[in-house]
Amino acid sequence: AIVSWLGDVYKRQALDYVRPMGLLEEAAKLENIPAEKLQTEVGAFAKPFELLLEQIQQDYRQFALANPREADPKTVLKQQFLLLRWYVDKGFGDRATLLAREWIVSMLCLAQDADYLKREDRQLVEYQLNLLDKWQQKKRDNAPMADYSPMSITKAVTDVEKLAKFWSNLTEFRNDLAHAEMRKESLSSATLKAYVNDKLMQGITALFPDMVG
Repeated sequence: AIVSWLGDVYKRQALDYVRPMGLLEEAAKLENIPAEKLQTEVGAFAKPFELLLEQIQQDYRQFALANPREADPKTVLKQQFLLLRWYVDKGFGDRATLLAREWIVSMLCLAQDADYLKREDRQLVEYQLNLLDKWQQKKRDNAPMADYSPMSITKAVTDVEKLAKFWSNLTEFRNDLAHAEMRKESLSSATLKAYVNDKLMQGITALFPDMVG
């Protein structure tokens, strides 16, 4: 049973399809299997796994969190941040961009004492973020701002302009990836890679230093 389960883990289904909650839970299962039992069964039934076992454990142990949907949300998001950083370090820029967008929304849900897993609460945060972006655009253009004002999400950060700019850029890169270059003015792969490598984690760290320290 362990060998079969390890095979599924090594295929990295949760990693490949950006299933952070499932990954945290599966990593916790791996962590709870005694090392001796794991080595014995793997060695007996799937010799090639012996060579991969140490790497698998190193990759997954850091994400371990049992029952993530019932766990403290802040703990869950800290673990997800580790996964986000892992994606960046391993060169999985597409997955990093997708997860980063949802992580930002989750963080701002927490700041408003909202349920970060509830669709309606997440949509409200997304609406506020998009409105904040419009507000910043009008401010830069010296346009009338009667219908726009900073929303409650801004209490989670110290630099409102930085949040608006980061969200705008992240949304653009995420949407460009989602449309698979089926737009007249798509971003190049080099531009996408540079954004992930040079700006994604730096931007998140600047906005939420207490969560990523």
